[in-house]
Amino acid sequence: MSEYKSEYRKKLRELTESKAYTVTLESEIQKLYKKAIEFDLDLKHQQEIEELRAKTTGLNIEFIRDYLCSDKNAASVNMSGVVIGIQGDGPWGVIEFQKFLNQKDFNVVNITDPGVRYIVLGSHNVDDEELNQQIATSIEEGFDLRIYSQELFVAWLITGVNPLEEWLEKDLLESVREHESLQYVIDSTQFPWPQLVDHASMKRSYEVKTFEWDGSLSEESPLRKMGYSVQAGALSIQERRAILRQAYTSSGLNKFLYSSHDLERWGQPNTAQRLYAMSSLITWLANFQGPTKPAAREKWISDLRWLKESFYDSKMKFWPVR
Repeated sequence: MSEYKSEYRKKLRELTESKAYTVTLESEIQKLYKKAIEFDLDLKHQQEIEELRAKTTGLNIEFIRDYLCSDKNAASVNMSGVVIGIQGDGPWGVIEFQKFLNQKDFNVVNITDPGVRYIVLGSHNVDDEELNQQIATSIEEGFDLRIYSQELFVAWLITGVNPLEEWLEKDLLESVREHESLQYVIDSTQFPWPQLVDHASMKRSYEVKTFEWDGSLSEESPLRKMGYSVQAGALSIQERRAILRQAYTSSGLNKFLYSSHDLERWGQPNTAQRLYAMSSLITWLANFQGPTKPAAREKWISDLRWLKESFYDSKMKFWPVR
């Protein structure tokens, strides 16, 4: 009887060890499988990058691009401090393109970052789900979203002319005819690419309706609600300018306009009325609060100067006097 028990214990021990070994093997197999998949994906991506480089010719060659942009940076196109989302490869690999933009002082993030209002897409390898998410957010929250191909964005950097504002629609569409990612945007999403600036509407908006600021209006202003502040340690100059740019060029400020009177006072994006409201508010702050806050006044005056240099058109025929 003891012989059977001994044999039983032996087999039970072997079975237990076998189960433990099986669990270990399964764990190792899962790890190896994951690594194999990752290796295959990395290899596939690397092969695609190499193929991309082999096909990249003419002005898309990195050396030529870098030469043409040698004296250009984010400040050249008034984009200092503005968040830019990038994704996808083509004509340049996304890692190389991000490095290029970082060297030009652009603030580069993923396209799903909450602060993204500008997106630059490679021709392929774009995550459709993430792109759709940002497009849906822009529609739900009512802010303007600008989507560029890598080539269009670099053309803007080289020339200083924003294609989405200055090019004809037919030329924009022709420029992305073989751009897989932007064709997806055009054909498969609710996004109306290209979103062009309505110059005719802008020409009709040079006249402004003036009004007087007071303490209560300034304290509750949409500009303040968007986060604009000159308090010590609150925002960097780049962050202030980014908020001012967004307030003027996008509809993000509109969600703080609660009445028809508010809308009349602040106007629509990219109009003289919007610029008048912003500049007159900052002028009022500089004049009435500035004498007791010299550091703040210096920032307000600096921001006024930047607003005028960036957005003022002489046809608007106004600018507040300090």
